[in-house]
Amino acid sequence: MPDTEKTPRRRKNGPFLAIAIVLLCGLGAGLTALRYSTQAVSTADARLLFDGKVLATVRTKDARNIREGMRATVTVDGYDEQKFPGLVELVQPDTEAETLVMIRLKSPPAIDHPPVACQVTVDTSIPPELLK
Repeated sequence: MPDTEKTPRRRKNGPFLAIAIVLLCGLGAGLTALRYSTQAVSTADARLLFDGKVLATVRTKDARNIREGMRATVTVDGYDEQKFPGLVELVQPDTEAETLVMIRLKSPPAIDHPPVACQVTVDTSIPPELLK
């Protein structure tokens, strides 16, 4: 008598599983980038003035989470991508579209002729009260 029972066939889920893992990784990377961009406000519209003071112009919608005392990182043009740490001293809405942010550098570079163009990134992920 012939065996009428079929042996179970194994599915090959390998390609489906690999694609699912790649898609999940891509989604995770995208969400991480989105979260970082909301917690690290950056602008290239900044000038190093004098005595280590940096005046930056930030879009008001991006500046809504910036508070006095938050950490900032400044890259000054002409200083080989060296990063200068600083603290936000003042946040002043200028117009509905722009907010002025004053930053004091901890160890400013010696500049001969201010103002000097620079880029600013403010880390809004740590509240200033936790930095003290």
